[in-house]
Amino acid sequence: MQFDLQFIFGTTLAAILASVFYRYTRRRAAAQAASSTALFSDLLPILQNPERTPGESIGSWKLTGGYRNSTFQFLTITDTLSVRKLPSLWLLVTLPKPQAFAATFDMMMRASGQTTFSKFDFLPHTLPLPEGFPPEAVIRSDQPSPAPEYAMRGALGLFRNNWGKELLITPKGLRVVIQLAESEKARYGVYREARFTRAQIDAGLAIEIMNTLLQLDRDLNA
Repeated sequence: MQFDLQFIFGTTLAAILASVFYRYTRRRAAAQAASSTALFSDLLPILQNPERTPGESIGSWKLTGGYRNSTFQFLTITDTLSVRKLPSLWLLVTLPKPQAFAATFDMMMRASGQTTFSKFDFLPHTLPLPEGFPPEAVIRSDQPSPAPEYAMRGALGLFRNNWGKELLITPKGLRVVIQLAESEKARYGVYREARFTRAQIDAGLAIEIMNTLLQLDRDLNA
C-alpha cells in the first residue's frame, strides 16, 4: 500500500513538473518570438520580400530580404562565452555573393578570445595592419596573401566606434558583424538568463551596412 502511494505521488509530481515546464517553455518561446518581431520591425519596410526564420542556435533569428537588387541576410547570435562580461547580442549582416578571391580575410576589432559567430581564431596567418587602420584591429587570413586594403578602407567607417566588431571577406560572400546589445544586467545576474528585450536594429544603420557591403563588393571585383 505504501509503495502504491509513493508511486502515485511520484507520478503526480512528475506530471505537475512536466506541465509547469511545458507552460514555461511555451511562454519563453512566445516571448522570444515577440522579441524577434520588435528586433526586425524597422527592417521590414526597407527590404523586398523579407522572410524571418529561427536561426540554427537557440535564441537566434534570421531575416532575409532584397535590397538594391541584392539579397541580404540579417542573423542575430547570443554570445555567452565570456565569463567576465555580460552576454552580447551580435548582428551578422551578410551579402552572400561569390567573390573573385581564393583567400579569406578577416578583420576583427578588439580580438580577445573565441567567439560564437566567427572562425577568426582558426585562421593561421596574421597579416600586417595597413597604415590608417584602427590600432585595435587584427587581420587574419587562411593564406599569406596581402589584404585587399584598398577595398577594406571603404568599410572602416563602421568600425570607428565600440559596436563595430568584424569585417569578413570570403570567396562565398561578405559580412559585417556589430554588437547590437548587451544582456540586461539584473536578470542575468539573478537568473543567468541572457535577455535583450529592448534590442532593435536601426534602419539607418542597416542601410549604411548594406551600402558599405555593396560598395566593398564593387571595389573587390572592379
